[in-house]
Amino acid sequence: MSITVDSRRCVGCRLCELACSLARCGRFNPDQAAIRIIFEDDGTLTIAITEACLACRRPLCAAFCPVGAIVSGEN
Repeated sequence: MSITVDSRRCVGCRLCELACSLARCGRFNPDQAAIRIIFEDDGTLTIAITEACLACRRPLCAAFCPVGAIVSGEN
């Protein structure tokens, strides 16, 4: 499984971070998420998926994304 993020669709709401931390740790704590939304000084967004990402079978990050920017699929 893999996670793909369309950075053009991302609105920076950071719900994916909350969903990921809930799936990984059982609580809402974005510091423990394997996906990060980073706001650059110039106003752009960077989306980072760490190696700790489990690429869940049914990832909550994709389910929580209000704009469908996160898609899961097989490698």
